[in-house]
Amino acid sequence: MIMKQLLFTLIGIVIFFGGCSVKSSPPVDEYTLMLEEHAISTTHSAKCSGKSIELLEPFGAYEYTTGDLHYILLPNQENSYNFSEWAQPIAAALYEKTLQAISKSGLYGSVANYNSVAKSDYILEMEINDFKQYFSPDMKHSYVVADLTFTLIDAKHFKIIAQKEFRKKIDAKTLDAKGGVQALNNAFNRIVPEIVSWLEELCR
Repeated sequence: MIMKQLLFTLIGIVIFFGGCSVKSSPPVDEYTLMLEEHAISTTHSAKCSGKSIELLEPFGAYEYTTGDLHYILLPNQENSYNFSEWAQPIAAALYEKTLQAISKSGLYGSVANYNSVAKSDYILEMEINDFKQYFSPDMKHSYVVADLTFTLIDAKHFKIIAQKEFRKKIDAKTLDAKGGVQALNNAFNRIVPEIVSWLEELCR
C-alpha cells in the first residue's frame, strides 16, 4: 500500500513539473521564404533551349546554413531572434527557390541541382553576401539587405562567362522578425526576375 502511494506521488510530481516546463517554453515562430508568381518570368528565347545548366550549392557565411534568424544592431552588433527562426536554413531556401525560378523560366532545356551526375553545358555559382535585417542604433528604424552574387561558367572549359551581383535594400514595415522576413521576401522576389533576365541576355 505504501509503495502504491509512493508511486502515485512520484507520477504526480513528474506530471506537475512536466506541465510547468511545457508552459514555461514560449512558442517559436517559423518563417519561410516564398517565391511569388509575379517573380517567375518565362522567356521565348530559343538560343539556350538546347542547353543545360547546373546550379551549384550556395556558399556564404555559416550563419546561413542554420535556422537562426539573424539581425544587425548598427554599427556592428549581430544577434539572432530568440523565438523566431527560419523553417529551413536560408541558404537551402534561397537555393530551392532560385532553382525553381530558373527551371520555370524555360530558358534552358534542363536545369539540374548540385546532386546531379549529368554533365551540363553551364555551371551557375551562387554566393550569399548578405541576407539579414538591420536596426538603427536607437532601434527606431529597420531595413533589410539581400545581396547575392551569381557566376556563370562554361562547364566544358571551366571558364567564367560572366559574374553579377544583385543587391536590394528595403525598409521593414515593422520593427520585429515578421517585418524583417516580409522585407527579405520582397527583396528576393525583386531579385529573381533580374537573375533570369541576366541569364537570358547571356544567351543572345
